[in-house]
Amino acid sequence: MTLPFEPLEVDPTEAPPWLETSDRLRVRPHGWRAPGPDDRVVAWVGNDERRRPAMVRGADGLRPCFDVEATLLDLVGERYRPAPLPVTRFSPLPYHLAPARMRLWVKRILTRLEPADGYPTFPLDKSAETLRWLWARGNPTAPWPDGKRYAWCLTHDVDTAAGVSCVERIAALEEARGLRSAWYCVAQAGTLPDRLGDRLRAVGHEIGLHGDVHDNRLPYEHPLRMAERLVACRPFMERNSVVGFRSPSLCRSRQLFRVLGELFEYDSTVPHADEGLGCGAAFPFLIGDDLVELPLTVPMDASLLYRDKSPAEILAAWKRQLAWIRAVGGLAMITTHAEPHLGGRADLMAVYQALIAEIDSDTEAWHALPREVARWWKNHSNLSEN
Repeated sequence: MTLPFEPLEVDPTEAPPWLETSDRLRVRPHGWRAPGPDDRVVAWVGNDERRRPAMVRGADGLRPCFDVEATLLDLVGERYRPAPLPVTRFSPLPYHLAPARMRLWVKRILTRLEPADGYPTFPLDKSAETLRWLWARGNPTAPWPDGKRYAWCLTHDVDTAAGVSCVERIAALEEARGLRSAWYCVAQAGTLPDRLGDRLRAVGHEIGLHGDVHDNRLPYEHPLRMAERLVACRPFMERNSVVGFRSPSLCRSRQLFRVLGELFEYDSTVPHADEGLGCGAAFPFLIGDDLVELPLTVPMDASLLYRDKSPAEILAAWKRQLAWIRAVGGLAMITTHAEPHLGGRADLMAVYQALIAEIDSDTEAWHALPREVARWWKNHSNLSEN
């Protein structure tokens, strides 16, 4: 039986301080526990005749009326809807051979076909973190290093050889501020010449794997074939000290995560909310026993462009997301594309520069590479998704 999404309403006196009255919360409650006769209801799920208690406050404090842990795993683990299979995986040739403008046009059409049943809301959905806040009676008790309020990473996807022409320009903007980022590159597409990779690593940047080829097929292969394709990337991984992975086009499957857990320290593929799916999380989490997931908590430049957002609107969306992540105390995973038609555009470079200037001035933010965040989280947090 598939559980429907239902609205969640929280009493303002019990709500997290970062929850606004206009926020739209949706959950699929698992299990049911009847409230006691003296309990005061502080949150409700459903509407009209289906409206029922979700959280109550009694003599023993705040208590849920359903299985919050199972409900969170459903949301954060993206178990609420089967992942769509990208049509590009059927292409006999790499789809990047199509002109960039054509790819943007097709993607904009496909984006309009996303499911609209209520979760997660793009680009920001507070449902999962509201549940976690109520369950934990506050934000997760996992303070960042040195007492920092929240963490942030700069990351870039380099999908094609053409994207290499943008790498040095973007890196120069960051290095001028003393910042470093992670570059997820395709191992077998010539997207990272050895000399460029060596230079980036020499000054402190991180290199991650963005697949062997950008064909969007990897997550849907047989697990043995997945492992074979990734193991073939070992020369690239060893040369560039790769410990992290991001799947091309964010394509993913549970089988892929199981294979990644054998080869990488972390994955950074799951978006906060995008294309009708997402974890809705503001924090890293574990997949299985060992693989740390660093979700893309800030909408990608491409995701906003697919929705016809102007550079000014993109900057506004980024700032709104960052303000919420700061309030929650989570991880701001910022992702742009080193591609001429995306992150390489002068107008987008300008808003990206404005974004990093603003966040870099925040003394309460911990700037780190993804591998540093993954290692810290694994050693200091027990939040997991199995």
